[in-house]
Formats: sequence, structure tokens, C-alpha cells
Amino acid sequence: MEKLGNMVAAHPRLIAFLMGAMAALGFAPMNLWPLMLIGLAVLMHLVRSAPGWRAAAGRGWFWGWGHFMVNSNWIAHAFTYQDAMPHWLGWAAVAGLGAFLAVYVGAVGVGSWWARARALPFTLIFASAWVFAEYARAELFTGYAWDPVGVVFEPTWLREMSPFTGTYGVSGVAIVLSCLILASGRPWHFGGLALAGALLWLGGLYLPTTKSASEMSYPHIVIIQPNIPEEIGNDPNNDSAILAKQMALVPPPNRQHPRLIIWPEGATIRYLDTDVGLRRLLASHLGPHDLLALGGPKLEVDAQGHFTGARNSIYVINAAGDIVARYDKAHLVPGGEYLPLRPLMSAIGLARLVPGDIDDIPGPGPRTFTLPDFGKAGFIICYEAIFSGEVTDRATRPDFIINPSDDAWFGSWGPPQHLAQAQMRALEEGIPIIRATTTGISAVIDAQGHLKYTQPLHTQGVIEADIPPATAPTLFSRYGNAIPLTFAALLLISGIALARRTR
Repeated sequence: MEKLGNMVAAHPRLIAFLMGAMAALGFAPMNLWPLMLIGLAVLMHLVRSAPGWRAAAGRGWFWGWGHFMVNSNWIAHAFTYQDAMPHWLGWAAVAGLGAFLAVYVGAVGVGSWWARARALPFTLIFASAWVFAEYARAELFTGYAWDPVGVVFEPTWLREMSPFTGTYGVSGVAIVLSCLILASGRPWHFGGLALAGALLWLGGLYLPTTKSASEMSYPHIVIIQPNIPEEIGNDPNNDSAILAKQMALVPPPNRQHPRLIIWPEGATIRYLDTDVGLRRLLASHLGPHDLLALGGPKLEVDAQGHFTGARNSIYVINAAGDIVARYDKAHLVPGGEYLPLRPLMSAIGLARLVPGDIDDIPGPGPRTFTLPDFGKAGFIICYEAIFSGEVTDRATRPDFIINPSDDAWFGSWGPPQHLAQAQMRALEEGIPIIRATTTGISAVIDAQGHLKYTQPLHTQGVIEADIPPATAPTLFSRYGNAIPLTFAALLLISGIALARRTR
């Protein structure tokens, strides 16, 4: 142990980088959540022992760099599906994004280092700074909210706090648990880890269970997962074959019971708002009271008939081929659906990952639509599921949320991480989420965040189920991220008060 301590003292930035990378293994698909507790405890030790605020910032930055590089490694996979840029640039993008996101962890180091004298004030201030940093990461520069620390603990009882505190609040509590390891004497001391782990495990024994879908009698849904690899879905020449494959997977109509049939994001590249023939073709596969929700583009045209941009949309059509609802994606993927600083980026040879030269235009944000026979539906498209507190219209709470996605971009690490975040959204809001993806993982998630049905990654299949009921509005669903931010403010005030008291 003494040699390990000496190595930490001699190479703090290297240790920080390795610990941050190790902590990322707490997320899906590895789900080694104790490593997150250890990684955070080591980071806290490194910040507390830093000789100055610049050193604390540097140690935090290196921890964040290692963490976000491993955590977002799936981004490199997305670059293999385009030919506008060399594929190796994907790894440069992972390193660059990690370096940028690491600034938030560096800021946590700076914001908490001054309270290093005593463990409790330091922990409270560190946890507060972490919550504020995660929220800022989700909001600034269009936001990148992928995998806040709280998502790691989705398999543990800490998840049950999210209807009250939101995911960012769970992150703050996880920091406090990590302090048990720090307070045990050394940040690699396994006595503290055992105590923190035992608390999480014992609480998990009492997680509530839900009724199976077979015991419920709610409107029927059909989820289509066509298992179309991105290299096929990306080719416009394959659109007709892709449509035919998805239509063939739709079960025969049931004339007595309406069905809500859900296809993935990007189910077609044709323009459903103007292509009446396509809508009628799709409607021919529906029963008289069925609805079909599918993803497709929409072009925006100015008064002179010039294209001004595109939207990534979900259309809902009925058995007559009429559009009964359309939702436009609000949170767009930087570098995917639009190219930030396009004139500069284009000049140096960079392009967006999604084919085409027209950037997408963001929609107005969460909306609720009333679907005949099915109730009030909210919509979030793909990446939007990662934004805690931003998935529903709070003025008109939906009964369920439809979440079409194209996770074929995301390799083997991205889809399970994406699914875990969708589970946290369902739990926070008390609203079931219905996910339909091209290659997986499609799922029915109940209002407690439990997976009722799933279609595994890289498989073709159909999920037929009833829509699980929503719960009563949760505290978080009423007040959103005002709650974790208030929690963080209270931690900060308490930490400052204790720090001054002990001087």
C-alpha cells in the first residue's frame, strides 16, 4: 500500500488519467459500478492533496480526459459509416471531445480544492460542484449530457432516488458514498469500498417490483426492430428495400383492437409530409384503428422555394394515410445532424456524419400529442433521451413517451448506455418509454424504469405488448432540474459553513 501511495504522489496526473478511464467501466455494457466509487475516491484524494489550485485543476482534467475517452469510445465507430472524412479521424474526435469535456472535471477540482483541510466540508463542496458541472455539461454549447455519474447506479437502489432528485442528484449522492472510501484512510482502501458497496447491494434487495404486462389491460403497441446495419441504411438506394422489410415485419391487422405500431428513427429518407402515395402504401398495412409512428425527414423551404434546412421528425399516420401528429427533434447531435462553425469546419475538410450538406433545424422542444384510442403521447428522438428534465412538456404531461432511435451508429458500447439513460428518464418522470431502434436495443420501459420487454442488439424482431401505465407525477416531473440544483446549492452552503466553522 505504501508503494502505491508513493506512485500516486509521484505521478498524480497519470494516476488521475487511469482512474478516470477505470471509472468509465462502471457504465454499461461493463456495469462495474464499484469502479466508479473507487475512481471518484481517488480523484477526491488527488484534488485534496494538490499543492495548488492549478494542480487540482490539472488532476481533475486528466481524470476527465481518461474518463470521457473510454466512455465515448463508440463515437469512433460512427466515423466508419461515412466517406467524407478519413475513418481514423473518429479516434481523434474521441480524444478531442474527451479533452473538452474534461474541462468540467477540472473546474470541479478548482471549485473544491480550497476546502481541502477537512474531509466533510470538502466532500460536500466537491459533490455540489460535480452536480453543477454535470448540469452545465448538459446545457452549454448545445449540451452533451451523455452518461452522468448517476446513470452508473441504475442497477442499484440509488436509482430509486431519481424520481425525487433527478439523475444529477443521484450523482451527488454517489460522490458522498465515495467519501466512505476516502474517509477510510486511503482512497484505495477496500474497507470503505466494502461499506459503500454493501449499502448499495442491501438497498437493491428491496427494489420494488411491478406487475407483468400480461396482467394489465392498456392499449397495444407493436415495436419493429428491422436490424438494418448503418452501412445499408445510409445508402439512399436501399430505401425501398428497407421500407419493404419493415412493412413485412408488421403483424396482420387486428380489426377489433387498435395498435400503435412504432418504427425506428430514419425509417425512411422520403418526405412523408408531401409523399401521399407512400403514406397510403404504409396505411394499407394498418387496421382501421391502427396508428403508425415512424421517423423521417422534413425539408424546410422559404418563400422563393429554396431549401433552408431539414428536420429530423417523427410522423404518426392513420389508416387513411393522414398525418395525425408530427414531432421535430429539438436536441440535435453536434457533428452528426449539424456541423458547428460550418464555414470554418468545412474549410478544413470536416463534414457532418449524417449524409447531406443541409444542416438540420431544431424543433421547438417537448410536446404532447393526443393519439386517438391511445391517449397522450410524448416524443423524444434518439439522443434526446439523455437530457434529464427535458423530455416532457410539463404543461401537458404525457401518458407515455415514444423514443425512436438509430443506434446502429453506436457500436456495441453506445446502445446499452443509451438504454440505461432512457430507463433513468422513465424513472425520473414516472412515465413509460417505448423505444424502437434499427439494430437494438428496442425496449418497453415501465414507469419505474424496469425493462418489461427488450429486443437484443443486432437482432431482427417484433415486440408486441401493452403500454404500461404512468405513475402519479413524481417530484422531479413537477420541478425538473430545479431540484438537483437546489440540492447542490444546499451542499455548497453546508460545506462552506462547516469549512469556516472548523478554521
